[in-house]
Amino acid sequence: MDVEAVRDLDGDRALLPRVVLSEAEQRVLAALPAARTPAAFTRYWARKEAVLKATGDGLTVNPADLTVSGPGTPAALLDWRGRQDHRAAFLPLADVAAGPDHRCAVAFLGPHPPGFRVVRHRLPDVRAAGAPPR
Repeated sequence: MDVEAVRDLDGDRALLPRVVLSEAEQRVLAALPAARTPAAFTRYWARKEAVLKATGDGLTVNPADLTVSGPGTPAALLDWRGRQDHRAAFLPLADVAAGPDHRCAVAFLGPHPPGFRVVRHRLPDVRAAGAPPR
């Protein structure tokens, strides 16, 4: 699972799409209106990080080797350039609602279990109920 805050792609962050996105992903991002670019990039990044965490590869793998589905489509791992094993082909990937300023994705190894779905639970804010913060 990965959760990322949506942030502007300025300064040092402006280079990130060219470094971590595949060519196909870069083309999709470049076609979007500038106002949608930060959220779209963050969606790509959260999906890639979820995959890399699930496989245990982390950032030892170049994220640009993975191609995930575009920000306006259901989450999916579309291609993994150079990947020799086939476990990633059975990697369920899903977006999780995380509020307007965050993007979240979850992935795990293995085929979709029967009835697979992501459920979001809201926990009560105990601070609002008068409990001291921890």
